[in-house]
Amino acid sequence: MPSYGLLIDYEYCSGCHACEVACKEEHGFPVGKFGIRVYSDGPWQINNRQTNWNKVPVPTDLCDLCADRVAAGRKPTCVHHCLANVMKFGTIDELAEDLKRKDKQVLFVPRPGGDLDWREEIDTTSVVDKLRGADIALEYSVADDSALDGASNASFKLALQREEHKLDDRQKVD
Repeated sequence: MPSYGLLIDYEYCSGCHACEVACKEEHGFPVGKFGIRVYSDGPWQINNRQTNWNKVPVPTDLCDLCADRVAAGRKPTCVHHCLANVMKFGTIDELAEDLKRKDKQVLFVPRPGGDLDWREEIDTTSVVDKLRGADIALEYSVADDSALDGASNASFKLALQREEHKLDDRQKVD
């Protein structure tokens, strides 16, 4: 059985994030979980005439290449919804041949079978509860929203201050 992957031509990726949104909708991933993420490299100056700024979609370990869609004869949802048409799905051998023909491409081969289960239980103990047990003081302050111009410029400050930790005799290291 052939192995499959994604060939991404990042020279022309517009960074629209349609692949991220389509993937989250297809798989029902909650906030903070992704099957694919678009990362930005740049902008930074190469020389006086050129600037580097690449957008690169990167499959995560949760990517299973839309196994259900592919089994039904359809493309992975990220490939189907890519507005810049820079993503290609196929066998690794086919994609490797395409990779030889052009630079600024990357070939991703996600974890076979998508064997990670993101639905398993998550520890919901609050950060504050965990910190209380570690003798750490937590300070959290939020800027007053009324002073902002509505542009969601609220700033959050999270400061952890380590208090002197007193170890009992059993915990002391000689």
